[in-house]
Amino acid sequence: MAKLRKGDLSGVETPHAVFIPLPGKDPVKSRINPRITKEYKQSCLDICGLGTIPDEARYAHLTAQEKEALALIVKRVDLSTV
Repeated sequence: MAKLRKGDLSGVETPHAVFIPLPGKDPVKSRINPRITKEYKQSCLDICGLGTIPDEARYAHLTAQEKEALALIVKRVDLSTV
């Protein structure tokens, strides 16, 4: 609650220790939450059609501002830093 009182909307961070190392993978690197990497966030945007090559037909009904807001949600960006 202290984070919320300060206006920090970043949410709860998942401790790296809860991630189970995958067989055959680096035991340290495979314990890092993949959802916090820039590559993961970009791939989410690309899959949704909000990334490098925007899917204009899919989102034609949205304004530029609405598409930007949707992209922030897809990337799970800490909105307090925007």
